[in-house]
Amino acid sequence: MSFYDHFSEEELAVLRNRAQHVAHAAREDQAKAFSITALLVTLHGESYALPLDMLSMVHQHVAVVPVPCTPPFVAGIANIRGHIVPVLDLSALLGVQDNNEITALVVIGNEDMSFALQVSSVGEVITLTLNSIREIPAALGLVRPGYIQGVFPDGTILLDINAILNDPALIIEETVD
Repeated sequence: MSFYDHFSEEELAVLRNRAQHVAHAAREDQAKAFSITALLVTLHGESYALPLDMLSMVHQHVAVVPVPCTPPFVAGIANIRGHIVPVLDLSALLGVQDNNEITALVVIGNEDMSFALQVSSVGEVITLTLNSIREIPAALGLVRPGYIQGVFPDGTILLDINAILNDPALIIEETVD
């Protein structure tokens, strides 16, 4: 006698339906584990993907006030909704020349700190499959290759926001007399 002999046809149909539902949910969870939702931004005509879970807001046409005696990657500070936010020049951080007008600030952060990144333009929110990501080509000649997780087949570069936020080189603790 089989285990299934204890069930009526209706009960077996319910069990099959439940099993299909659980299998479908498991496939969806697996697909989510291998994908990332990101905001596309551009610098020097190249697309960069910023993971959405690390972004807090995007602002366009916000005035950035330069701060004297700071490294070249510090664009200045901005007043965003009453909060003074440090602004970093993403093109200087990555070592790419961007002659395009900066039109947007993307605020990134974690529980310890936050700052804005200057970008040329902001695109759409997309979902990218992580299994299609490739290593960074050495020919890019980036100043900080640790800021990049990889490159997608379409040329979109995935930035590692945690690497940027946790880089001790970005902490400025100097005083000017």
